[in-house]
Amino acid sequence: AEFRSIGWSAIALELRADVSLADYSGIRADVLAPADTTLHLGVRFVILAGPSWHWLETKEPILLEPGKWLVVAAPLEADAWRGPEYSDAVDERQWVAQLREVHKIIVRVESYPGRASDDTADVAAISIDNIWFPERDGL
Repeated sequence: AEFRSIGWSAIALELRADVSLADYSGIRADVLAPADTTLHLGVRFVILAGPSWHWLETKEPILLEPGKWLVVAAPLEADAWRGPEYSDAVDERQWVAQLREVHKIIVRVESYPGRASDDTADVAAISIDNIWFPERDGL
């Protein structure tokens, strides 16, 4: 993937599946950033859910460590997610209903600004493996 050195940029792995996640406690994935990257990289999960394909993403990114496989995890609890506008809170009453109708699951790797003052590109070979969903007995 090619990331810009200034400004926000991202790549995404999208899984198209009409599934229910209501019986699961979270989402996990194994992610590796290359050891030689100078980028500040983080991971967010995104789901498109409900009859209107509502966009929901995790509030906080999980930061990657260059050269290390990291299990990134997010609980499937309403307070860990936000809507398409950064201030959007997820409605607790609608959360479980939305989890019963998930259309897409996205693992998004983001590059954050601050590394350089010029707008150069940096290429990073990101590896994503083992996306899974722990059952309700724990994350």
